[in-house]
Amino acid sequence: MSIERGGGPTENERELGKEAEYDREAWERLKTEKKPVFVIDEARKTGVPEDAIQQFGREVAAAKERRDGPDAAFHFMYYMKIGEPDERLALAQKAYKGYMEADDFGYAMAIAQDAFGKESEE
Repeated sequence: MSIERGGGPTENERELGKEAEYDREAWERLKTEKKPVFVIDEARKTGVPEDAIQQFGREVAAAKERRDGPDAAFHFMYYMKIGEPDERLALAQKAYKGYMEADDFGYAMAIAQDAFGKESEE
């Protein structure tokens, strides 16, 4: 599995049908026993399929957005490599806009650097 490119089986693994076998009961138990960051880390180490990890991560991000705002959801997805780049970008733009409207330029800049890069116009 290539975590650098967002996880999931490589082309060769797909061709060979080598999606990792995993203990579904242990995966379900893990999701209830630990914090999401540790759940995702452990899942990737133990061979849980990336699509299951992504689904879990998106559910966590949605709850974070409702509870803590789009910035928390963006940072969770960004650092844990959850979702597609356009999903993360949409959250970042929402958080950035909110901070700019609230004149909270420090947080807006932090979001902009993570989402758009240090040299961006944002």
